[in-house]
Amino acid sequence: VYMRDLNSLKMKMTRNFYVVIAGYMAVYTTRKIQQTVSLHLQPKNQELTWRVLRPMPKIMVTKILAKDWDSIARKEKIEMLLNHVGYSPKISHRELVEMAKHRKELEKMAKPVLDTLRSYQDLPPFHVNDQAAIEMVKGRRSNIQKKL
Repeated sequence: VYMRDLNSLKMKMTRNFYVVIAGYMAVYTTRKIQQTVSLHLQPKNQELTWRVLRPMPKIMVTKILAKDWDSIARKEKIEMLLNHVGYSPKISHRELVEMAKHRKELEKMAKPVLDTLRSYQDLPPFHVNDQAAIEMVKGRRSNIQKKL
């Protein structure tokens, strides 16, 4: 279950990253083409403006990469949790079925013990034992007072 979620998250992350990068590159390329065309249409003695010569804006790429790094960190955290639990992507379907059968066997073995514990909780309090314990404590207390 976790591996399927992890793979779908990875696929969505990769797909979104490429869509954003492709969109950004399309916009950037369109701008550069427009700037180049306008540059060639200008008279040759006119100076180039700073907008034509400025480098590729890094802020958008940085934001995109930050989101990508966040999703990668989330994916690595999920993988660490799965490895800590003992799950690895190399586990085959047969092993998973065996683990499920073993879990059912353990639940069958634990059910009688849990039922007896619950039955103990449902019992009314046994006052005779309480009174005996109180008398025993009183006896110890009186013995200690006599010694003092």
